[in-house]
Amino acid sequence: MARHDHYDDFASAYDRFWGYFADLVFPVVERLTLTGIGQGGRILDVCCGTGRLAGLLCAAGYRVTGVDGSEHMLACARTNAPDADLVLADARDFTVATPCDAAVSTFDSLNHFITAEDLAAVFTRVRACLVDGALFLFDLNTAGGFAARWRGSFGRVDEDHVVAGSSSWAPETGVARSHLTVMTRAGTAWHRADVTLTERCHSDAEVRAGLVASGFGNLEVFDAADVGIDEVGRVFYLAEALPGHGET
Repeated sequence: MARHDHYDDFASAYDRFWGYFADLVFPVVERLTLTGIGQGGRILDVCCGTGRLAGLLCAAGYRVTGVDGSEHMLACARTNAPDADLVLADARDFTVATPCDAAVSTFDSLNHFITAEDLAAVFTRVRACLVDGALFLFDLNTAGGFAARWRGSFGRVDEDHVVAGSSSWAPETGVARSHLTVMTRAGTAWHRADVTLTERCHSDAEVRAGLVASGFGNLEVFDAADVGIDEVGRVFYLAEALPGHGET
């Protein structure tokens, strides 16, 4: 299994400064994917990170399996979603014990898979873990999103976490990078970590081809504004798991 330990030093700061996205996206998940799934339904959260969304899903009465490749992200998730089943695994290579009734992957998590082949591998594993007819909702940064948000310097500060970073977007390669210095305080001591996050802009054609090849169909695409999130350059894909492509 590929470990994503380069996210470990970022985990608590990510939860502190960016965990709010779960509150924004939860109503979207409810409206687009959970209608018709009763309480107790099984939801797969792919690249669940620090478990904020998983915690909201559990609180709403769903049984949640969260998958992430960062051990420290999952350590935060055990606090935020204590009732979820949390799995340390690469999203390109994981299984679940029981097929799920829906799947989600949010906050441009899938942009972190750099090649079209890697993205398709995630889709294939997700499809194998779903019942026929299950819905899969995920969002991606587009070129417009990278141009708007992955540029220049930024900082986030509170009493025990400090993040300073600079981001760059290369439209000719489709790759964006954010170089972060993360400071976390434990008692009177501060710990410094330098982290680089890399994302890639996947074309709509790549995404659609990967979904179809993995056994998804009936695709719908929504701009963030269409689903009530005020953010430029973020799109949501909603796909249905077609019969004949589940785990055998």
